[in-house]
Amino acid sequence: MQLSENLRQQLEQHSFPVVHQKTSSFGVTSFVTGDTIHSLLSRCDKALYQAKEHGRNLVEFLQNDINSETNKKASILL
Repeated sequence: MQLSENLRQQLEQHSFPVVHQKTSSFGVTSFVTGDTIHSLLSRCDKALYQAKEHGRNLVEFLQNDINSETNKKASILL
């Protein structure tokens, strides 16, 4: 998660030609016993959509996707 946050901050602070500044959002998860490549990527995708829904330019972590009540998630908001 910290790696994603560091990358997000570096992208935000970088001056790009033409557009000058860009922001980024990341969806992050970790492997859970029994995961398949499909379930792992699906969870990353859900976390990315949560990051965009919560205002963009942040990192969302989604531990599992059984239901929203049991998800352990952490947002790094700016």
